[in-house]
Amino acid sequence: MEIKKANNRTYFNIENIAYANISFLEEYGIVCLELLKVEIEHRQKGFGSYLFDEVISYIKASGYKRVELNPLPLDSNGLNLNELISFYKRHGFEMSLNKRLESPYLMEMFII
Repeated sequence: MEIKKANNRTYFNIENIAYANISFLEEYGIVCLELLKVEIEHRQKGFGSYLFDEVISYIKASGYKRVELNPLPLDSNGLNLNELISFYKRHGFEMSLNKRLESPYLMEMFII
């Protein structure tokens, strides 16, 4: 897996099959999971879960305890909103009580 850093963002790439990027909001002590995507021909093969676990391990090693995300479908070939929410719930996220107008489906996870 390739990991690149630029400013407050970190990018993950598994052989151009699966991608993720996170941003560190240091002033709030939060990491925002901005993107987690698996190319369509490689879906349902465990790449998304593997990448998710690697990203969470990286966040944990960085000393952060809270992760937020706003699950939005990227394109018509991906998971719909309910499927995205289910995926993230299976991986430990919960619906946030801090929802905002610009983030109505905000989810959060506390890393132990």
